[in-house]
Formats: sequence, C-alpha cells, structure tokens
Amino acid sequence: MNVAELVVRYLRALGVQHMFGYPGDPSVEVLEACRREGLDFVLACREGTAGLMAEATGMLTGLPGVCLSTLGPGSTNLVNAVANAWLDRVPMLAFSGQIETRREPFFTHQVIDRSGCSPRSANGPRPCSRTPPAPYCARPCARPWPSAPVPCT
Repeated sequence: MNVAELVVRYLRALGVQHMFGYPGDPSVEVLEACRREGLDFVLACREGTAGLMAEATGMLTGLPGVCLSTLGPGSTNLVNAVANAWLDRVPMLAFSGQIETRREPFFTHQVIDRSGCSPRSANGPRPCSRTPPAPYCARPCARPWPSAPVPCT
C-alpha cells in the first residue's frame, strides 16, 4: 500500500465521494487509487476551479471537499480556494504534487515553497516525503475536522 491508496481509503471511510482536480505526473498514483477505491475524480479546467468545486462540496455536504493540483505553480492556483474555505470555515483538503527532495535543485520552475501559501492560522502544508510518509500525511484525515482546511502537499 502506498500513500495515495491510504489517503483515498481514509477519504472513502469518511464518506467523501468526489475529488476535484487538475492532475499532473506526480498524481498518477492518486488517480489510480481513486479509480480502485470508487472515489470519483472530477477533472477541472484549472486548479483554482477544482479548489472552488471542493469548497462548494464541503459547504453543501459538511464533509471535507477535496482538491488536487499538479506541482509547482499548480499548487499556488489553489490559494484563493483554500483561503476562501478557511474564511468560511468550510472543511477542505488540498493536495498538490511534489517531486523527490533530491531532485528539487534541478527543477527551477516547478519547486515552490508552499509554506506561505496557506492562511496563517490554518494547518499548514504537510509534505508527504517524511519517513514513514503514510501516517504523517494521512493523520489529518483520521482526526475530527478542524474549523479550517488542511492543505496536504
């Protein structure tokens, strides 16, 4: 089992039915896990739209709205939706792709420090590259939902 499968299983256990996003290479395993676990992936035209769709879902259902972006600039396109959800106290999980830490020095246009992209008092981005990665990244999914979104990058 990989991190993608674990996170998608947690989302399904919570009752989440949809993930909205604009995927890229780093998120192929997430898309495959969604397919296997029966979580509908809704393709958006851009990351910002996916974030707003997730916010609307969280607002309407009370369950966390879930969105996915590709790495780098794609993750910054989620900022408005994450801030909106935080201000409206809407449950939301925002995932973005990332590359391996060892490859970051060679990717000049796709590496963004996302720590400044979330509202100050929201739970900040949690990189899924730590060992062991699965419990670290999935932990926000296992707790009762905070009053603000939890971005997971």
